[in-house]
Amino acid sequence: MPQEVELKLLLLLPPRTNVDLDRLTWLKDLASGEERHQRLVSVYFDTAKRKLRRHGLTLRLRHIGASRVQTVKALTRGARSALGSDEWETEIDGDKPDLKRTRKTALRPLIGKKQRGRLAPVFTTDVQRTTVPLRSARNWSSRWIAVKSTPTATPHRSTRSKSK
Repeated sequence: MPQEVELKLLLLLPPRTNVDLDRLTWLKDLASGEERHQRLVSVYFDTAKRKLRRHGLTLRLRHIGASRVQTVKALTRGARSALGSDEWETEIDGDKPDLKRTRKTALRPLIGKKQRGRLAPVFTTDVQRTTVPLRSARNWSSRWIAVKSTPTATPHRSTRSKSK
């Protein structure tokens, strides 16, 4: 079974910079379809002691219109690179993680009955994403995309670290 590899092209720009994708001629030449605009609101969960983060895990609940998609990401081999994570995604009902749906993920060994009630929202991101499908010179995949996003992150009060 082929493995999907997600690579990101990150353009570091000053805050509030508005990039017109149409002006990036090299990108426009690679486009194989129309831009798609989407708002993604994601809530990230962890324990107050950041148990998931300490173990290289992320639990995210993403709102995409009326849909809710739960994602568990795990760093593999200690790498923090494009090839360094495994991902499990499932659509769920509601605005809280469905831990029954994480049984076959890297999250399972860490979340016992004791931990379930301790998961809480840590922060929320609100992203306006523009996606452009790209074609490659070698036709590796018709699913290459370029993304322009403007994230905003809001920490949740109940899980902010307290200074000593």
